[in-house]
Amino acid sequence: MKIQTVVLTDDSIGGKEKSFVDFKTVWAIVKAVPNWRRLEIFQAQKVQDRMQQMVTIRYIEALADNNFACSCQVVIDSRKLNVTGVVNLHDDMKTEGKAYQTLLCVEGEAA
Repeated sequence: MKIQTVVLTDDSIGGKEKSFVDFKTVWAIVKAVPNWRRLEIFQAQKVQDRMQQMVTIRYIEALADNNFACSCQVVIDSRKLNVTGVVNLHDDMKTEGKAYQTLLCVEGEAA
């Protein structure tokens, strides 16, 4: 799985264009959040159902900054997951620490 970060580049009309570049390639455990916690996003008078995912990886110091983490996306095969938050975990996977991280993600385009 790849973690990508956003890069802004100048476009031909003086604006900024957003694209993603590879930041890290890591092993991960991906778990779908149960159906009762799915998100419904209302956009252009349509309901878009987006599946929430929890992606657990080894600790990466840069991702401990929630603002940076939330600007990233996770790519698994052809699926793109937008990071909405991060939880830093100790090796017991229950308390806060620096052994693992769970990235809270939403599948689909950024809202």
